[in-house]
Amino acid sequence: MQGAGPGDTVLVQGSGGVSLFALQLARAAGARVIATTSSEKKAVRLRELGASDVINYVDTPDWGAEVRKLTDDQGADVIVEVGGAGTMAQSVAAIAYRGTISLVGHLAYEEKGLNLLDFTYSGPPCAPSAAAAGATWRT
Repeated sequence: MQGAGPGDTVLVQGSGGVSLFALQLARAAGARVIATTSSEKKAVRLRELGASDVINYVDTPDWGAEVRKLTDDQGADVIVEVGGAGTMAQSVAAIAYRGTISLVGHLAYEEKGLNLLDFTYSGPPCAPSAAAAGATWRT
């Protein structure tokens, strides 16, 4: 996981294969990992795999603010974004200044707002700096 190491916080979404791989890779690099999930059973497993904190996004729909709270308002340095349009707003709320949101999936596809699938399929190599949010997208 490029850029993640000791002193960094990585946020993974859910307990699917991509997120579990990212969790293990980030922990191996010495980073702190925060995970989101929808059930206590999955939260227990994520903690066993090394997540320091787990946020239930059903109980805490504003999980971006919770990430900020858990990081003393610094935010996550790296976010493995698997939700797409349905979770991007919370990822932007959770990202640290000059952090990286790695857009990996589109599991929470929504018709409202930016259609990230259309954007991804259009093929642009994209790493714009979002000055207001302090985020870098890598697709």
